[in-house]
Amino acid sequence: MSRLLPATRRAFSLLLSSLLLLTLASLIVTPAAYAQAPVNGLTVDNGNPTAATGVVTVLGVADHPTFRKWQLDLLVNGAEPIFLALGEQPLTNSALLAELDTRLYPDGEHRLRLRVVYANLNYDEYFLPIRIANQSGSTVSPAVPSQPATPNPQPVAPPPSPPPAPAVTGNGLSVAAQGGLLSVRGVADHPTFHKWQLDLLLYGDPNQAAFLAVGEEPVAVPAELISFSGTDYPAGSHQLRLRVVYLGQNYDEYLLPLTIGVGNFATSGQNPLLVHGPAAGKAVYLTFDDGPHSDHTPKILEVLAEYNAKATFFVVGSHAQSQGELLKQIYDAGHAIGNHSWSHRKLGHADWDTFEAEVGTTEKMLGSYGRRCLRPPYGDVGKQFYANAKKAGYTIVWWSVDPLDWLNQNPETIASRVLKQVQPGAIVLLHDGGDSREGTIEALRKILAALSAEGYTFPALCR
Repeated sequence: MSRLLPATRRAFSLLLSSLLLLTLASLIVTPAAYAQAPVNGLTVDNGNPTAATGVVTVLGVADHPTFRKWQLDLLVNGAEPIFLALGEQPLTNSALLAELDTRLYPDGEHRLRLRVVYANLNYDEYFLPIRIANQSGSTVSPAVPSQPATPNPQPVAPPPSPPPAPAVTGNGLSVAAQGGLLSVRGVADHPTFHKWQLDLLLYGDPNQAAFLAVGEEPVAVPAELISFSGTDYPAGSHQLRLRVVYLGQNYDEYLLPLTIGVGNFATSGQNPLLVHGPAAGKAVYLTFDDGPHSDHTPKILEVLAEYNAKATFFVVGSHAQSQGELLKQIYDAGHAIGNHSWSHRKLGHADWDTFEAEVGTTEKMLGSYGRRCLRPPYGDVGKQFYANAKKAGYTIVWWSVDPLDWLNQNPETIASRVLKQVQPGAIVLLHDGGDSREGTIEALRKILAALSAEGYTFPALCR
């Protein structure tokens, strides 16, 4: 019996080890189950998602044990993504994600997509079908299968050929300065016309489309589509995009280059946004947001030092308040330190008291290390933000190259995006704050090596 006891003990030990492994495995699986709440609470609050009209409120839950951020998009026709909103704070209960003005988008069957990003940039996606019915009406009963709409009688079938003369020369799209505003004229017509939409593509990037106007009546001869102030947008070379939507939600697209602030359309007074720095000496300006971070920032400083490159660090006050030594290290190395608010909240429409609490508090904490350069959180700007920044004596610093390193930490992707877009005077947006920045750090070394070989220099923008 005594000879069997050690074997019994070994068997019992193996059983305990197996139970422990099973327990750990269940803990590892738990986060995925946790994130998979029913459609993560995604719903429309003040409207019928089967027949949405006007402005509807989108609610949802955006949470995860290793939450990083969330993004809400509208997938037009279930495929083409249009950005709606972004947040960096978890939403543990159903809360407001965005107010969706359905009148800005075509009628039809679409989907809302909520992407909840967590550790290592993995994410869960949640979808909610939404049918926009501003033109076709809102009386749809979800209990009865929808029937095809009976078309109005058409005396003549629409020809398959493209629209006639109105499409020439950019469909008549033109822009001229008028009374301190920029007046955009154009033709928006088609034999089966549905609607038109005009956007400003910042720096020509369709992923940075600023909505300008929409119309539901055809414009058969050149006429004003919209007039707007160029001071509401950053200086630089952009594009106007006119989409003329017709039968079946197909559309024709017309583009017109538009330079604001420099070149052909100078704005009155200094443009409120700095998008490019001085280009002399093939200078490129590297900027880092959301830090300082006790681990990522020192590694970035090491890479910068290898190439004798300087940068501007736009710090979040709540992150920097306990990083006095790191702030000193940044400043003593010749880099600049700018203001990125105290809590990284949107300030585009914030009143002066809120602006002062966010920006002024960070300024006091930075002391002599800080410079009067302000990077708006989320790039959120507006007339009130411009007025507040001017009152506080700040230069607003935007960017001209954004490789989206906060979303994708593949170093080859980050470096490739920068190298394709960079030019003398470019301001490059990168991040040293966040959960993981190893991809950014590796990409930075690739970027500096390639641009140094081409003769680029890297001064600090706000030193």
